[in-house]
Amino acid sequence: MSATEFEPSELRKQIAKAFPAEPFLGDITPDDGHKWCEELDDALDLAVNLKGKTWSAVPQDFVDRHAGDLPLLSPRAFAAFLPAWLDGALVDTHNESDVRDHVVFVFAPFQNDQPWSKAFRRSRLLCLDADQIRVIRGFLTFISNTDPSSFLRACALDALTELTELFDRSP
Repeated sequence: MSATEFEPSELRKQIAKAFPAEPFLGDITPDDGHKWCEELDDALDLAVNLKGKTWSAVPQDFVDRHAGDLPLLSPRAFAAFLPAWLDGALVDTHNESDVRDHVVFVFAPFQNDQPWSKAFRRSRLLCLDADQIRVIRGFLTFISNTDPSSFLRACALDALTELTELFDRSP
């Protein structure tokens, strides 16, 4: 990848190319339709506001309000709507961003990572195709090189290492 491939405007083009903007009609959260799910405001708000939408139709203020809610999405909804969060994370790359932090965190292993947490991340990544993984790598590389936060840069590097372990293993 060239240096220009890691610029926000180029990353946005890659996101639009790799992630088709198709209406999503599946379950938004793993608990859609369960009566108790209505008690979870964030999950209910996600389900109501994302059902039938394309990722490109998700408003930035919605992404900002739900910056940390990507883990609440079902694996297929995660794949469908991740580009809205990726795009939102690139809005202002010179300042701190809750959206950018949480997008990186959703891919990054942490100290004392539990096996269920790694399996959870993998279940989402395995719903993505090679071009989409390439975009995520580009995003994480950009963050690891340019983010104002040294902590977030380190998290992005850890996420890149885990992506490499998952997708670049020799058979």
